[in-house]
Amino acid sequence: MRKLISAILAILPMFTTFGQRSDIDSLLKQLNEAPNTSVKAETAIDLAQRYINIDTDSAMAFNQIAHQLATDLSDTALMIRCENTYGFIFNVNSSFEKARERFSRVLEMAISAHDSSLIASAYGNIGNTYMFEQKYSMAVESFLKALDIFEKRNNQKGVATVYGVLGNLYLSLDKLDQSLEYYQKAQSMFHTLGWADYEATALMNIGVIYKNKKDYKKALEYFSRAQKFETNQGNYYKSAQCLANIGEVEFALKNYEKSIAYQEKAFDAFEKVKAKNDAALCLMSIGCAYDSLNKSAMAKSYYAKTLSYIDSLNQPNLKMTLAGQIYSLNKKLNNFEEALKYYEIYTMWKDTILARDNQKNLAELLTKYETVQKEKEIELQKERVKRRDIILLSELLLSVLLIGLVGVLVSSYRRKKRDNEILEQSNSLISQQKEEIQTQRDEVVSQRDRIIRQNRLITDSIEYARHIQSTILPSREQLSAFFPEFFIFYLPRDIVSGDFYWFKLQENAGILAFADCTGHGVPGAFMSILGITLLDDIVTPKSSISPSQILEELRVNVKNSLKQSGKRVETKDGMDMAICRFNPASTYLEYSGANMPLTIIRNGEVLEFRPTRNPIGYYPKEMPFENHQVELRKHDMLYLFTDGFSDQLGGPNYQKYKRQNLINLLKSIAGLSMTQQENILAASHSDWKGTYEQVDDILVMGIKF
Repeated sequence: MRKLISAILAILPMFTTFGQRSDIDSLLKQLNEAPNTSVKAETAIDLAQRYINIDTDSAMAFNQIAHQLATDLSDTALMIRCENTYGFIFNVNSSFEKARERFSRVLEMAISAHDSSLIASAYGNIGNTYMFEQKYSMAVESFLKALDIFEKRNNQKGVATVYGVLGNLYLSLDKLDQSLEYYQKAQSMFHTLGWADYEATALMNIGVIYKNKKDYKKALEYFSRAQKFETNQGNYYKSAQCLANIGEVEFALKNYEKSIAYQEKAFDAFEKVKAKNDAALCLMSIGCAYDSLNKSAMAKSYYAKTLSYIDSLNQPNLKMTLAGQIYSLNKKLNNFEEALKYYEIYTMWKDTILARDNQKNLAELLTKYETVQKEKEIELQKERVKRRDIILLSELLLSVLLIGLVGVLVSSYRRKKRDNEILEQSNSLISQQKEEIQTQRDEVVSQRDRIIRQNRLITDSIEYARHIQSTILPSREQLSAFFPEFFIFYLPRDIVSGDFYWFKLQENAGILAFADCTGHGVPGAFMSILGITLLDDIVTPKSSISPSQILEELRVNVKNSLKQSGKRVETKDGMDMAICRFNPASTYLEYSGANMPLTIIRNGEVLEFRPTRNPIGYYPKEMPFENHQVELRKHDMLYLFTDGFSDQLGGPNYQKYKRQNLINLLKSIAGLSMTQQENILAASHSDWKGTYEQVDDILVMGIKF
């Protein structure tokens, strides 16, 4: 018998609710009369979503039309809706692997678009596919990822939906009280949000819990409420789920004929939408009812039909239950050979280690989630206690102030007569003071306006300085002519930046400089302009100078420019830098670094070339800069980066991102395209930073050979 009928099918909030037939007729007319391609595409996707729980063949046909039009229009948002709709159709048809493939595509697009809500929705939908396959440990991992993002973004729709699926997971472990708690939370939130169709699904699942608790009266009440709503909405699939659940309650009450009638109605609806898994459950339930009526031939016939449905399904629990039913029937009929065959099949599925581990992992993951929630509740309680203490202290201080005020009032009353005599003299003085205050106020307003104008001028100047700085940096076209595949992730902290990159052709070679100046904002920008100017003087097109010699000359020129000789009162400004000399005719590059390493990722292996531990500028123990010959191979990824990315504070514990985490991230994305790598770096930085301030300028460059 079925243990769990329904799940919240759609995590994605944009998923359209299902309309009635009149709504579909209106959309069909609109599709035929659409004035342009965009309207036709939107209408086709609306029709596809309305047909999902009515006729999946029609849903698939309309979605294919919408997807082709969305592709022609290059409409990413509409393509995402189409991919999700494909996933929902495959879920109903029990093609869960195909559904997961579609939802994974949505996840990739969401990550590229840095859309956290869409990322969470995709994780939730992927978790549903695992749950339908009863791969609960993988399902809960996806759901907890979704819930974490929804909670951080205070997305109530997302939190409510994940509560629903967590209720399903607890139900799979027979933890009925915890399951009921989550379903009731979800149902209440859906009601508040006005998500009536989702609320109906929650009502049906609450009915499943009461059915498992053997409280059949309440179970029938919830199933009937949900079924009435789904029927009015023309939602054949979910209405059929309600009918099937009512049939199981009638079976539990030993009303076998009624049970068969409900299951047959449900089966017809499931057949129409091609919901194989649910249809198979109905057939098996009908077989069980006939078996209980001692109509063995009919029971055997329906079990055989069930077998033909589940051969292609990845549903181990369903196969185990069916094998057990067939074993019991054949044993009762004294067909011992057939009974033994299905007993062995039943035992095989029952003893599957995977099934045991799946339940164990699921229980462990949910326990971990409960622990985290309890820790959050403890922190919240501590905050409440803290606020209560503050309120009590405030009330105490207020009481002291009131007592003092009473004393002041008594004293004031005694001085009242004397004060009245002084009042006339004071009035004259007050008038004079008012005039002085008005003069002072006018001066303050004038000073405020001057400050606002000055701030505007300063901001405009810095914006113009950013424009100047951007024109000084090498253009992407200039770099593309020498490096066919590269990306630059450049993110100044304060409009202008102290990080810079520089490039110049020198005979047949290209010289690339990558630098991090002391400071950021305007001071850092001045240092970057000084560095670029000095590099232009040192490296001429016809000169042949090694990277280490460039750094040596640059160190001398920076010290001269900043008048650095080691005195304590002098500025300690300078810069860290890496210089690379590329020769297209050679398989080697020359590298020299001042506190800035060179990283190469080759076939998943990280190669790091260490710099000389000296900055460009004054340093008490100066060492000569080393020159390295670095062999390059095909598909090598070369990375240069300043410390802004790894020094960013954020994450759950407000700590630095750290350099090793950046290396691991680069290692994981080295095989992707340049655009994908840049997008993932931007998304990772944004997620880690969260609502905190950016702490430094950021510059990361990757070059593929």
